[in-house]
Amino acid sequence: MINVTLDTDGAKRTLSYPGRVSLYDVLRDAGVPICAPCGGVGRCGGCRVTAAGELSDPDGIEKRLLGEALGRGIRLACRTFATGDAEIYAVPDARRSAPDVSLLPEGEYGAALDIGTTTVAASLVDMRTGERVAEASAYNPQSAWGADVISRLGAISDGRATVGEMSRLVRDTADSLCRALGAREDAPRVVVGNTVMLSLFAGIDPTMIGRAPFTPPTLFGEFRGRDFFPRCAGAYFGADAVAAVLAVRERCRGDFMLCDIGTNGEVAAYTGGRLRVSAAAAGPALEGAGISCGMRAERGAIDSVKIEAGRISCRVIGGGRAMGICGSGLLDAAACLLALGVIDGSGFMAEPYTLSDGVTLLPSDIRALQLAKGAIRAAVEISGYGGDTPIYMSGSFGSSLSVRSCKRIGLIPKDVREVIPIGNGALRGAELMLVSDEAKEEARRLADGAEYRELSGDAEFRRIFLDSLNF
Repeated sequence: MINVTLDTDGAKRTLSYPGRVSLYDVLRDAGVPICAPCGGVGRCGGCRVTAAGELSDPDGIEKRLLGEALGRGIRLACRTFATGDAEIYAVPDARRSAPDVSLLPEGEYGAALDIGTTTVAASLVDMRTGERVAEASAYNPQSAWGADVISRLGAISDGRATVGEMSRLVRDTADSLCRALGAREDAPRVVVGNTVMLSLFAGIDPTMIGRAPFTPPTLFGEFRGRDFFPRCAGAYFGADAVAAVLAVRERCRGDFMLCDIGTNGEVAAYTGGRLRVSAAAAGPALEGAGISCGMRAERGAIDSVKIEAGRISCRVIGGGRAMGICGSGLLDAAACLLALGVIDGSGFMAEPYTLSDGVTLLPSDIRALQLAKGAIRAAVEISGYGGDTPIYMSGSFGSSLSVRSCKRIGLIPKDVREVIPIGNGALRGAELMLVSDEAKEEARRLADGAEYRELSGDAEFRRIFLDSLNF
């Protein structure tokens, strides 16, 4: 019998196995969220833990992805096996801005939930005023099966995971966040997410969305118990993007374009009361996943890169030594390396470039960024964007990016006059619907009236996408 002791920030527990076991499986069995954009096949290097004891020797993949970090006891959970008694130290996912529940004033509170592919975000809302009292977020634990919805649909289809398992994990995460925020067990909630994420949250098999003709099992627009699921506009334009459009409509009654940038990049053009929507598979690069040194925009991440006196200068969230780079930092870095001639307009990069001690960009990272930005730019172009229309940027990445860098690498057109970040527009739209039946109805009208364009297999999209890959 092999005993593996798991230490999550001082809270220890021991799991026993009859034979050798991967550290990845131990973490999953213990319910510890794993950042594994590649789905645990050893390509991304995201599932790093500190481990000791009787462990398998590092293989070539670990040596390549971890380098000198192996000497500090860092291992890849998906490549390392406990061959005897062992210990794993894993830092639990941070949850931000949770209030002291005892200090909340008397009142009626509800919760808004944004079930993102990478992150689950929640906010506590005063039902009388609509004011956000607090918010918190956590990794989506489904990331153990890959960074994007297609990987997760594949895991269900080939039997590596079940709908029930994925549903339980994400619901447990959402419920835990709501408890941390002080929401009662019976508090009303509005739950938004893309069509796949909402289906999995509700325990509905969404695998038909992953194959032609991409038909969703439901577009929602209904209550399920205490939870309200707003209407989706299509297979890949979900309730989260509709909620973000609603959030923009709160502040802008004229024409606008919305770019909700995440693993799935949704683009909406609102012109003359007409809403045209589409979605492009941008991949996880803009959220820091799938990048050799990528991470979320949290403490230790490089989130901004500039050229000062001819040299690269990096800003690290929270200060101190950089642990990795998030999406906004990656975009800035590409713009700076273009200016320095380290990469050319085609994206060619002769060799890895070290931004900071321990944080190096690989040519494959630049290629991943090109694919992501090409998909978003093509979706913008195919919508018929005009330079006089403001672009609202939603999502954690869209809220922290440099407009100058976006234009430099071609993520957005150079003639854009106004770019307005709105933070998590999906969560804001969910809050509006939580406290207002009129907002629920407006969201339904927007979704039902939207002209959804399926870009998968669209010849014009593919042509523009290929033209948009160069910087």
